Amino acid sequence: MDSTRLTPVILLVGVMAVSTAAIWIRFLDMLPTPAIAAWRLILGTLFLLPAYVIRRSSRPFTFPTLRVLLIPGGFLALHFLLWIESLKHTTVASSVVLVTTTPIYTGLWGWWRKKDAPSLSTWSGILLALAGTVGVAGGDGVLSGIRAFRGDVLAIGGALCAAGYLISGRAFRHRMDTLSYVVPVYAWAAILLTLWALGRGITLYPLPAHAWIWLVLLAGIPQVIGHTAFNWALRQRTPTIVSLTILGEPIGSTLLAWWILQEVPPPSTFVGGTLVLAGIVLGTRGGET
Repeated sequence: MDSTRLTPVILLVGVMAVSTAAIWIRFLDMLPTPAIAAWRLILGTLFLLPAYVIRRSSRPFTFPTLRVLLIPGGFLALHFLLWIESLKHTTVASSVVLVTTTPIYTGLWGWWRKKDAPSLSTWSGILLALAGTVGVAGGDGVLSGIRAFRGDVLAIGGALCAAGYLISGRAFRHRMDTLSYVVPVYAWAAILLTLWALGRGITLYPLPAHAWIWLVLLAGIPQVIGHTAFNWALRQRTPTIVSLTILGEPIGSTLLAWWILQEVPPPSTFVGGTLVLAGIVLGTRGGET
């Protein structure tokens, strides 16, 4: 199948996969943020490492290539650190609304650089989808900013780092296959997060036995499947289009929380979800590549 036609399917799989992240993180409340983030990347790297070694055995990296991959890896580490920590200081609603503002920053970057600049249709879709995320989050995302300013700032920081991660990754994905890109990036992010945790005196091992179940699921589904799908799509679509698609994550997370955690969403969630889906369809109709 033509990769361009396959892209919407890959993005849908990615959104479904990352939608589980909030559920697994909820079950890992007993662990400090750096430990959760570090193990997510460590295990994610280990899961992909065998395939990476086989694929790269005849094509070793040069130092300049490894050096430049430190940039998206650094952004990824900061994104997870800030976003997961934000959930400890503000409501899930606020964190979801603010961390999914990434398309605004990728769009503004593209407009400023006059490269991958969003079309009018894409900007309209971004605004419509962002409005919908407020409904999905229960409509209280803005009000909670007064009560939990620190958490909201952390979530915005997470969104900015996610934008940096996607923008820097776009350049490499044009000339590298997916595995050759994501494994070094995940590995470097894992190293950074491990050093950060150890530097703060946080123990990464041993952990409660049941925590490993949720960590394996967190690494295997949203990281290996979800993030790798988005990185694959960066070769076909702009960072703005990819990040716009990710706005579907709150819908999946809310439905899973309803099913698994018995958290019944308010009626505004369904209205907001409809707006998000309409915004994604509108924003991606332009076919930007």
